[in-house]
Amino acid sequence: MQEFRIESLAYQGAGVAHHASGKTVFVPGTVPGDRVQARIVRTDKRYDTAELLGVLEPAAVRRRPPCVHAASCGGCGWQVIERDAQLLYKRRFVVDALQHIGGFSDAEQLVAPQICHGREWGYRNKIELAADYSADTLRLSMHASGDNAPTPVNKCLLLPSALENAPRILASTLGFALKKTDSPLRRVGIRVSRHTGDVEVAIWTHPSACNRNFVAKVMDDALKTSSLVRVLVADAPAKRKIRGVEVLSGKGFWAERLGDFDYRISAPSFFQVNSGLAGELIADVLRMLQPQGKHVFDLYSGAGTFTLPLAAAGAQVQAVEMEGSSIRDLRRNLEINGLKARVHGGDMAHMLPQLGSADAAIIDPPRSGLSKIAMQALLAAKIAQIIYVSCNPATLARDLAALRSVGYELREVLSYDLFPQTYHVETVAWIEKVGNAQESQGRHPAGRP
Repeated sequence: MQEFRIESLAYQGAGVAHHASGKTVFVPGTVPGDRVQARIVRTDKRYDTAELLGVLEPAAVRRRPPCVHAASCGGCGWQVIERDAQLLYKRRFVVDALQHIGGFSDAEQLVAPQICHGREWGYRNKIELAADYSADTLRLSMHASGDNAPTPVNKCLLLPSALENAPRILASTLGFALKKTDSPLRRVGIRVSRHTGDVEVAIWTHPSACNRNFVAKVMDDALKTSSLVRVLVADAPAKRKIRGVEVLSGKGFWAERLGDFDYRISAPSFFQVNSGLAGELIADVLRMLQPQGKHVFDLYSGAGTFTLPLAAAGAQVQAVEMEGSSIRDLRRNLEINGLKARVHGGDMAHMLPQLGSADAAIIDPPRSGLSKIAMQALLAAKIAQIIYVSCNPATLARDLAALRSVGYELREVLSYDLFPQTYHVETVAWIEKVGNAQESQGRHPAGRP
């Protein structure tokens, strides 16, 4: 057991301290300014990892977490940190990544001084819970802090208050309704909209016999939903190999409204989980692009978060998406909003060379960023203006450095606190070819007030 003073936070949220020798120690669950007791649990050549045993002197920004599951659940590891401090640390993650990974010496000036933020709690329109059985009892769980073990939860403060207790209700109800099902429950998804009032529950199982009417009746008595579906998965749910979706009751989709646009989302499809801030993000992207009359590629388009506003703003849009459910949702969303865009199904890296030329592109890749082949395809397309949307500052900085090396200029970076109580931060970067950037100097970055 040793005593440490926590000096800073590393990306992914672990506190950073040092041995007397200068060697770095990472202590999860701590806050800069804490004086703690910890035990070294893993030693590597360049750093050690320690387990927090106790807080001897709390930091000024440490607070008592409001969630009863805070000590064990890994979903909200930052709820011990005051909100204003969370925002400062997240901006620092973006600046540090751009400086140290991307090599942008002017990162402090490029990154807007404030993070756009909204609700602190009840902001998520979706959570997913792992299902497991113990002593013949269904438990719905989040991942535990520090590992992948499940930790059962009875409520979740990330959901709107009316549905905070949904995990407890669903564990009891589904445990009874699915008890005699040949294939046990693997995962439960809950989606809720403040704008439309929709509530969808998705139960994930392997294909098997299921008394659909009985499950729907039991669920309807316990939790009023606008849609109840069963997602059939061919393998472990984490791999998301979808065999099909069965509608057990209701509409069979979840409806959301962002700004002037209506979205219908299938259970397996990705959609921004923070509807309250998604509209702000979309507005900033449109300001950067000035899309009217432009030919724009929407790469990794999902169900149309950006495709619809771009089309409505007068752009000629070609959208690329590889997930089947998202492609179907995107086409349906364009239709119900009376908008037009060309939709291409396939991997971005292979589809982009077939699309011809464009004035601008939006890229919103997964956390891993652009693969080498995707980056090669993007560079070969020679697109003058790029908006890069990222949930990982490290891969964003890496990819921006690659773009800069072939003549792109980073003009503006905005950050959004789409995931309060966690270390995650969403970032939008505006990049232009140097010649094009000089031509558009009259269009000054607005940034965040």
